Amino acid sequence: MRRLALAFAVALVAVPAAGAKDGVRATLTSPLPKHAAMGTKLVVTFTLRDADGHPFNAERVFVKIICPTKDASTIAFASRAAHVDGRYRVVATVPSGGLGTIRIGLRGSTDIYFPIKNH
Repeated sequence: MRRLALAFAVALVAVPAAGAKDGVRATLTSPLPKHAAMGTKLVVTFTLRDADGHPFNAERVFVKIICPTKDASTIAFASRAAHVDGRYRVVATVPSGGLGTIRIGLRGSTDIYFPIKNH
């Protein structure tokens, strides 16, 4: 019975952490090229904000670039520095096949992706 109560308490503590990511949106803060060749380094700058407009600060934020045919991708992580203002800068490499889709996410036991408002 005591283990069940402990497990329930842990579950309740974990719920707000998962919910804190709900409503977070990314906004690109610099233009990206329409086309970029394989191996090209791109600087991707963006902000993360919650539904109320507050900055979202997290470690393990990443940019994933997927080629147009979706059979190749690369991932690059933001620095581990604090992002209390919600601003991020990631240097990512274009995968073989070229520049297709860009996704911004948070690495965890399962990755989550943030909607990008202006992409």
